[in-house]
Amino acid sequence: MKPKLFIISLIISISGYAQNQYKPFYFRGGLSLFLADTKTGNDALTGLPCITLAPGLNFIKGKDFCLSLTSPVSLGASKNGSYYFGFDLPAMLEAHFGSATGNQDKKSLGFMIGSGVAYYYAANDYESYNVSHSSFIGYRFHSGISFGKDPGGDRLMFLVSYGFSISSPGKKIVGLSLQMLMGKKAKEK
Repeated sequence: MKPKLFIISLIISISGYAQNQYKPFYFRGGLSLFLADTKTGNDALTGLPCITLAPGLNFIKGKDFCLSLTSPVSLGASKNGSYYFGFDLPAMLEAHFGSATGNQDKKSLGFMIGSGVAYYYAANDYESYNVSHSSFIGYRFHSGISFGKDPGGDRLMFLVSYGFSISSPGKKIVGLSLQMLMGKKAKEK
């Protein structure tokens, strides 16, 4: 029994040390604007200003590169006579280079690319309270550039998104986002 307890204790200690050395979690958040095509015959667009929170998990990581699985969830609302709510729920595989990894304190520029699938829903008023809806599941692609220099690895990131529907053919979405990437390095005191 004692050897098993020793081995379990050793594994827990080593994994705790490794966890402190390798931080697998990734997070960024900010403001986004999405415009989606409704294709309802009136060629209306749904606009969705929103707050985006993007938690992620890095599963391959180096000093200047990381590959992560993220879910940049966006929630928003618009008002034109009445309030309308919307959301964007993607699952993305992203490759980050340079300072976009969040663990690089010497480089001020970096970039990322990603692709995945997403569910999008938004509604807007237009022309005398006609409601325009956009709701679909589709492929999503985005890319971004990070800039700024912080000892902890924090960076501003500007992202551009594009997607198209597989559930409602012909619908498309574009998005712009300004987000803060939370660094993974310990801050120096």
